[in-house]
Amino acid sequence: IGGAPGLEQRFVRAAIAESPDIVLERRFFNYRQPEQDIREALNSGKLDVIVLDDVDQLALNQESWQAITDLVERGTGLMVLGGFHSFGPGGYRGLPLAAVLPIEIGFAERQNFNEPLRQDVHVASPAKMRPTNPLGQRHPIMQLATPSEGATSNDEAWNELPLLDGLNLFDRRRLKPNALVLAESDDENQYPLLIAGQSGAGRSLAFAGDSTWRWPMHGFGVEHRRFWRQCVLWLARKDRPTGSSA
Repeated sequence: IGGAPGLEQRFVRAAIAESPDIVLERRFFNYRQPEQDIREALNSGKLDVIVLDDVDQLALNQESWQAITDLVERGTGLMVLGGFHSFGPGGYRGLPLAAVLPIEIGFAERQNFNEPLRQDVHVASPAKMRPTNPLGQRHPIMQLATPSEGATSNDEAWNELPLLDGLNLFDRRRLKPNALVLAESDDENQYPLLIAGQSGAGRSLAFAGDSTWRWPMHGFGVEHRRFWRQCVLWLARKDRPTGSSA
C-alpha cells in the first residue's frame, strides 16, 4: 500500500479477511524511505497473490520490482489497483513490472510528487462498472448473482452498485495481445476498467478503480466481498463456483 492507509485498502482488507481460507499480509510504503528492498519477504514462498494499491515506483528498488516480476512469471498472481501513483502515473513504464501487466504504459504519464494532480490520466467523471459482453458476463470474477439467489440477474446486480470515481484512464489501443477486458464503464465511452492477462505462468489484473469501498457503504457488502474474493481466487488459480464466494 503506497502512502497513508486509505478507505479502499481498509474495506478491501476487511472483505478479504471474511474468507477464512485467505491469509492477508500487508506492508505500507510512506516514501520517507524510498527504494526499499523487500526481496526477502517476496521470496519467502508464502505468496500466492500480490496486490499493489497505489504504490509508486519510488517505493521499491529495482531488484524488488524485478523480484515481483519474476514471481508473476513463475505463477504468482498480480493485481494492480488504480490511484494517483499506479500504472503510468506511478512510473511503471520503466519498471520490469510493465512486462507482466495486461496493458502497455504510455509515454509521459508520470505523476511526480509535489506537482499538481494530472487530470489527463484519469476518467473525468464517476462511472458505473459493468461486465463486458460476452466475456465479462461469463468470467468467474464478475459473477455477483448466483442461481440460488432468486430472480436477480448478474447484470441487475452490477447495475445496482454505486458509481466509482477516481478511475485511471486505460487506452484500449494499448492492451497487450492476450489482454481480456472483463469490465468497462456503463456509458458511451466504455472505458476499460478491469483487464485480465497472463505472463508466463502468472495471472494478472489491472483495475482502474480504487473506490469499491462505496459499495459496502451503500449496503452492498455481500457483493463487495464476493468481487474481491473472486479476484484473489482467480489470481491464485483457485477459482471455483461462485455460490460459495460470498
